[in-house]
Amino acid sequence: MQRLVFIILTLVLFYLITDKTTFANDINQESTPPIIDIKPDSFFVSISEGKFITRNIKVLNRGGEPLYIKSITSSCQCGSSRILAGKVEPLGIGKIQLSVNTEGLYDGNNIVEFIVNSTARNSPTQIKFVIDTTAVDTNKTVIEK
Repeated sequence: MQRLVFIILTLVLFYLITDKTTFANDINQESTPPIIDIKPDSFFVSISEGKFITRNIKVLNRGGEPLYIKSITSSCQCGSSRILAGKVEPLGIGKIQLSVNTEGLYDGNNIVEFIVNSTARNSPTQIKFVIDTTAVDTNKTVIEK
């Protein structure tokens, strides 16, 4: 009888210890700060694509806590942005939209940089548009999905 009680107590203790260890691992994973990963992080585009060049960008959260996109700024007034999904769950995918008005850009290659500010530990993050302005047709708008 004592042997049976000993075995039952041992099994209960083992279960309690194992359950707490698993819970501790879950807490450690959740406390990993968000890490932003932007795909793609640069573009080479031709002005022949249109007067306004727009791209939808995937934002990945490689951390263990939710990622919040706070703001996006452009290096010039020709750039604009929209946050399509401002909260990105751990290992989830969000979206932002970036646009560049190519009117008034000079001949050659122009670089427009966007800075994404977020709660990620590697924030701010940069996205570059390299725009080839040697083409002339600027009367159309292109939106990439």
